[in-house]
Amino acid sequence: MALEFPSNLNLEKDIQEILKVFLNDDNLLKFLTIAPISASDDVTTRPSIIDTKNIQERFNEYYLGIGFQPVFINWGKAPEEDSTLQGRICFYPTPIGLQDQVAPTNYIFDVLLPYDWHVKTNVTFKVLRRVVELLKYTHTFGNVGKVGFAPANAIFTIPNYAGYHIVANTHNFVG
Repeated sequence: MALEFPSNLNLEKDIQEILKVFLNDDNLLKFLTIAPISASDDVTTRPSIIDTKNIQERFNEYYLGIGFQPVFINWGKAPEEDSTLQGRICFYPTPIGLQDQVAPTNYIFDVLLPYDWHVKTNVTFKVLRRVVELLKYTHTFGNVGKVGFAPANAIFTIPNYAGYHIVANTHNFVG
């Protein structure tokens, strides 16, 4: 079933593609939404989220935040103190420039997970690795071009969360 974006959202193509990739990855959804019980808890062995919720339900819950706090946010936003305890990925583009018929576009990904989850299972690193794998080895930004990543930088400014800021640099050939 194809994900249908509500017409009033007017999401750009890259944002739509990023959402499709993230919403269809069961392990990423589990890392972001299931609290580990102990240090040896592997949340990827829990029942499938993708098998229990269709793509539209996942979109409504994890992006629009209907009835819940969103997990995927297409702007930089820190979790609020009273928000649901879960991970977040904030993603947003930086300004686009043109040079020699190549339009490089940087997408910023802020990965934030509850600090207690990170201490138990290093889940923040697992999410970082998964985001890189998903974007690097799929055609999220089109069939032509390449995706590279700048080194991740720690985010120390959000209380009770472990976070990293990564930049994906895409080069889509336009001419």
